[in-house]
Amino acid sequence: MQWLFPSIYGAQVRHLGFWRATIGGLLMYASIPFFVLLHFILALVVMPTLMASTADAPVLGDFIHYKRNIMDELNWFDRFNCAFCSWANGVVTYLNAACDHVVSHKNDTWSMRQRAALILSNAVLTLCGLYITIIDRSIALFHRWTSSSPVRNWLDLRAIKYAAGVSSPFVRETLFMTKVSMVTASHSLRQIESRWCPIKYVEARMVPAHHDQFPAQMDVMNLAAHLAEHGKFG
Repeated sequence: MQWLFPSIYGAQVRHLGFWRATIGGLLMYASIPFFVLLHFILALVVMPTLMASTADAPVLGDFIHYKRNIMDELNWFDRFNCAFCSWANGVVTYLNAACDHVVSHKNDTWSMRQRAALILSNAVLTLCGLYITIIDRSIALFHRWTSSSPVRNWLDLRAIKYAAGVSSPFVRETLFMTKVSMVTASHSLRQIESRWCPIKYVEARMVPAHHDQFPAQMDVMNLAAHLAEHGKFG
């Protein structure tokens, strides 16, 4: 694998040009405070509080893996980027799983502590909306990729009646908007990895395991499997 670029950033400069690669990269680093909020407030405070009375709750540590940044071909800068992406993906995937776990366990009584956690969650989700509106769409502009669509995610989740079984309207809508935000964040990370993930340059056919958590990725894989087996649709 000696053909691997000395720096993934250098590869992006050659592919996109200096200014697009540099400004787009800096905008991605501007998302770090967003993921810090998700980690320390939603992942460590809100979701554990909501799942306190349930069994077999997902654990954050099971979703964050840093194995990808040990590749010998990566320099220190790319190792840092890989560690960041592993962390961000782990946090978002955990929050998706935690949200699904809370929704799947019917609970007719919510304590004051749990309701306070949901109010805190709403404050974080407001900041999530600002991130999606400003940072994500700016990154999409510079990299010319499809921006996240919270409206489309909202409609898709409404169509499947996500969280419809939750009795409390306040809890139901908060969990619903949390899911919309996490699905949108997953899309953003998938777009970033499609350009910047070092694994893409090492082996074009290799897909990180956590991508299985993304519906769009699974759709593509299912379509490819169908074409391989049948040769056509219909």
